[in-house]
Amino acid sequence: MTNLFLELGLIVALAGGLSLVASALKQPLIIAYIATGILAAPLVFFGERETIEVLAQIGVALLLFIVGLGLNPVVLKKIGRVALLTGVIQMAVIAAAAYALTRFFGYDTMSSLMMGAALAFSSTIIVVHILGERAHLERLYGNITVGILIVQDIAAIVLLMAFTSTGVGMINAEELAMLAYRGVALLFI
Repeated sequence: MTNLFLELGLIVALAGGLSLVASALKQPLIIAYIATGILAAPLVFFGERETIEVLAQIGVALLLFIVGLGLNPVVLKKIGRVALLTGVIQMAVIAAAAYALTRFFGYDTMSSLMMGAALAFSSTIIVVHILGERAHLERLYGNITVGILIVQDIAAIVLLMAFTSTGVGMINAEELAMLAYRGVALLFI
């Protein structure tokens, strides 16, 4: 247990040092946090990997919760159509381009579909964090950006549920319909 606290302390110290460097260079703090993760992984030996994974999942859940607290449903309703249309078009264009490019390089259809899906989404946490640091969340383009990210997150959730419930490469229409039914029922509950 002492080793775990020592390792967590080293990670926090590394994050603090890199945050000071990022602030001095006038860069977003999220860059320092990402760099901390990249540097800490090979430098710190985790004796209790399961504990660190649980802490990481809790950290991501808390970060998403904090992002959700800052969202205003009235504003999201106002920009909903613009965000939906822009988000769908953006995801379709990026996914189609990635699919075509990966097919050109010889990947099979399912790998190309998954690559297209993966590249079509942005990181909501990073974008919202940067917009919040620069006080752009209250502006119209910040609201539209957050709306687009929410559309992407919903699409990502649907795709992840489809991939994990039906097995990658074996999409069964009956299982997909049952998954959609359960999803809609969950929303109403």
